[in-house]
Amino acid sequence: MPITIALINRKGGVGRTTLTANLATEFACWGNKVLMIDACTNLDLTIALNTEQKESYLDDTDALIDELLVYPKQVNELLAPPGQNTETPSRLALLPAGSGLLATTSAWQDGIKYKALSLTIAAIKTKFDVILIDCPADFSTITKNAIAAATHILLPTKLDAFSVRGVYHSLVYISEFISSYNKQLKTTGQTSEVISPKILGVVAMMVQTHDYIELISIQRDFMDKLKQEFPYNTYIFSNTSRLNDSLFADWKGVPAVCADYKGDAQQEAVFELKRIAKEVTEQIIGKPFERDQYRYKFSSE
Repeated sequence: MPITIALINRKGGVGRTTLTANLATEFACWGNKVLMIDACTNLDLTIALNTEQKESYLDDTDALIDELLVYPKQVNELLAPPGQNTETPSRLALLPAGSGLLATTSAWQDGIKYKALSLTIAAIKTKFDVILIDCPADFSTITKNAIAAATHILLPTKLDAFSVRGVYHSLVYISEFISSYNKQLKTTGQTSEVISPKILGVVAMMVQTHDYIELISIQRDFMDKLKQEFPYNTYIFSNTSRLNDSLFADWKGVPAVCADYKGDAQQEAVFELKRIAKEVTEQIIGKPFERDQYRYKFSSE
């Protein structure tokens, strides 16, 4: 099965969509085949990549899923190796948001609720190395589907009271849901399908710094709170992503890690996102990158 990362925080406006798109693009830059799933009703990821909303009815047939997938043109043109026909589907795909996505994830599958997204991913498991799910800012049916389908969970947050509280409650709800879902599986005799997604950790987004070096005092306090008080031995990422309105206000269809920025502050913000991608990968593979290593090829085998 492909590495499947659900990005979750019950609080909105924490940089979840920005992180989804940039992690996906960076992984694709490394040579991986990557799928993004826009599971949000507000369509942010779909719109930001200049793609159209589709009626995304989930199904376990390859033919239907292939019809739903789109390959965002602008970013894939930048990812294409020299000489490659850019009309050929490239390494970065998107399952756009659509009302049908919400309708079908509430259906029961094999006597189990919240299994529809897992079946979709199982049907395309050989097509992609990495899948990232941009979850809505709630603990709805579709978020539960994402947890059931995920191999890993990543929690982006801003360093403020409401966002940190959202992460805390997300962790509690995730743990409770996994326990409840596995109980369903065991009751229906599907013990081989119990889930245990790994919590990759909490990554701080849109941080503010003094002279681009040190967090402002109130955010430093919230970072300390994350490190000292969070449950389940939660890993707190050492790399963060700074607030940069000129970088993230309008992607023009191209996530920052693949764009050509000239300003020093913009370039440093891009490097921060790239470092987060490396740290995410290190958490997944359980070891640090080698000194001169700057990319990693996942395998869906």
